[in-house]
Amino acid sequence: GEILIFRQFKDNVSRHECQSFSTKMIASKEATDKPIYRIGDCSFIHIPVSDMSLVAATKENTNACLVVKFLYKFAE
Repeated sequence: GEILIFRQFKDNVSRHECQSFSTKMIASKEATDKPIYRIGDCSFIHIPVSDMSLVAATKENTNACLVVKFLYKFAE
């Protein structure tokens, strides 16, 4: 449940919101089954990589397919 690397490109998603997602993902088995999880007005898009998860967070209307594709390319 620890955030290893946190990089903000915009200031619209706080570290607290990311930590909230992290704790909810660990507590809920359902969160690992679907790549997109929404908490309040923030969308979290994540993929599993070994024993970790790569997560992108946004409050804007983004193309989720492109974000998932980017995360898989980033994981390579």
